[in-house]
Amino acid sequence: MTANQQLFQKYYEGWHKGQFDVNWFCDDFTFTGPLAQCTNVEDFFKLVATMSENCQIDTIDFKGQFFSDDGSSAVAIYDFITSKPIRSTTRTAEFFTFRNDKIASINLIYDAREWEKIMQEAPTTA
Repeated sequence: MTANQQLFQKYYEGWHKGQFDVNWFCDDFTFTGPLAQCTNVEDFFKLVATMSENCQIDTIDFKGQFFSDDGSSAVAIYDFITSKPIRSTTRTAEFFTFRNDKIASINLIYDAREWEKIMQEAPTTA
């Protein structure tokens, strides 16, 4: 398993436990999703904390994980299954780029229509 594949696995384990390490991310890390964008890891951590406080994630059911031949990018396809604030199974694709054995960017893609109102009404984490 390559360093980026190990990091990819750590990221999802961290997501499930709510434990991320700032050292996993490049200094110029960016996140783009249908409802939010971040240009640094600190704002990304705040976004994850807000989501975790307002959403009961029951499981992430992986459908596939794929790495580019050179290991500089990856994609995960999964069902994001929640029971709070709504019971939902959302098919999701998450695209990663890596640089120097760190996560450089994440691009999250899913149908956000049912989540948009919920996240707009959610209190933000300071």
